[in-house]
Amino acid sequence: MKKSVKIWWIITLLFAVGSYVFLIRLRHNPWYIFLGAFILYLGINYILFLGTALGITGYVFQVFFNKENWAIPFYEQALKHNTKSAYALAAYGLILLKEGQNEKALPLFEKIQIINPSVMLDKIAFTNKAVCLWKMGEVDKAIETLNEMNTKFDYISASTYTTLGFLHLLKKDYEKALDYTQKALKDTPDHGPALDNLGQIYFYQNDLTKAEEYFKKALEEKSTMVDSKYYLGLVYEQQGNLDLAKEYFKKAYENKVTAFSTITFEQVKEKYDQYFSK
Repeated sequence: MKKSVKIWWIITLLFAVGSYVFLIRLRHNPWYIFLGAFILYLGINYILFLGTALGITGYVFQVFFNKENWAIPFYEQALKHNTKSAYALAAYGLILLKEGQNEKALPLFEKIQIINPSVMLDKIAFTNKAVCLWKMGEVDKAIETLNEMNTKFDYISASTYTTLGFLHLLKKDYEKALDYTQKALKDTPDHGPALDNLGQIYFYQNDLTKAEEYFKKALEEKSTMVDSKYYLGLVYEQQGNLDLAKEYFKKAYENKVTAFSTITFEQVKEKYDQYFSK
């Protein structure tokens, strides 16, 4: 927790205790006088720290009440009032990232790192910045971002190593792609996306047997991976097994492609239409 937030909580606690002692214990006022004074205090603070308060309100709606549509207007107003809530910036940035609004999401993750976030939020900002840059076609900058993260922190998750591996795969640097992917699997041996990485590494080096093996392993660990289903379709297509290819393209089409998928919905739909629009 940031120092300024801790100070605010301490001041609020002191105000609550002081008001209770003065209004209830010493002056013997009704409880609603104390409650009214405390609500007034909170209202003044809401106005004084409007940007942050709006961001926190949006975050509460999204996380605690599962009302993302209610949260978004608060996030947008919070940005207009220069919010300092790293949680709100991270949450809204992720919403934008999932919607494919990478150019709009990127500055939010950059701002998180300016306002001195916790280690967890700093790592989230690094990771999502890299995803934004990758989706914007800035693969080298995405790699630089994750390398900076790798230098800054003692522990890097399997997901981050997997992403680094995939980014090097995009650059056709199969040696580095394999190295980072193996680091991911050393950390988490059953990490589905890392197994999918291996499948893609072997697929693009025309080793279809190993590619098939790792795509199947990836699906054993994470059955919803649209990437592995799509690539298995390509493997079977190249092997001439069109029935299995058709089956996996259908499975891929029935899965959801997300902002973190290594393929696009257009790629999946193209193959689905090729086999099912005849």
